Amino acid sequence: MRYVLLVLAAATLATASVAEAVPPPSSVSIATHDRTVVYGVQTTLTGDVLPAQADAKVTVLAQPCQEIGLPTLAHSAATSTTTTTATGSWTESVTPLATTTYAAKVKSVTSSSVRIAVRPQVTVMKVGRHRYAVRIAAARPFVGRRAVFQRFRPARSTWSTLRRVTLRSSQTTTAPTAVTSATFRSGVRAGRHVRLVLPRSQAGSCYLAGRSAPIRS
Repeated sequence: MRYVLLVLAAATLATASVAEAVPPPSSVSIATHDRTVVYGVQTTLTGDVLPAQADAKVTVLAQPCQEIGLPTLAHSAATSTTTTTATGSWTESVTPLATTTYAAKVKSVTSSSVRIAVRPQVTVMKVGRHRYAVRIAAARPFVGRRAVFQRFRPARSTWSTLRRVTLRSSQTTTAPTAVTSATFRSGVRAGRHVRLVLPRSQAGSCYLAGRSAPIRS
């Protein structure tokens, strides 16, 4: 019995020594590959924990934008967790639904914050002679907002406004995505490069301006 007790005591001391050998984190950093993304596009957060240690639990904190403005980060808003590599580095993929502030936390140590801005996903299509359709995807509808239909002028290397388009209807596809749409006419001649833009003033406080890829009229 005495031998068993000695073995258990030795194991306890060894475990305590290992725990003491792992220093607590003094800092954790965070960075983002993309400061701006289009709605629905995934991006990556990265960072390091110092002193470097493997398998440290990193909690990713997120504060999505509210329509009333861009609030400061709420450190209780944990969104996901990951672990560090042997060098103390960590990565995590995120898909912000609107402009979002992120931070990382390891035990009681919290990083500085980074903000990823989001543009609505804008698509314009030619659906007939002088007829076009627009679809705008985001985590909110834009019914009643006004987009701008533009033509590219090569001589000036600028985009000029052809007309304004009022967005008419919205439907939820896969929550929380809302797709706002409209159809409209334009007499622009065939073969011109055109696009549709949702200005920042129409996108609201939680999104940047959105613009479609150019298409041929």
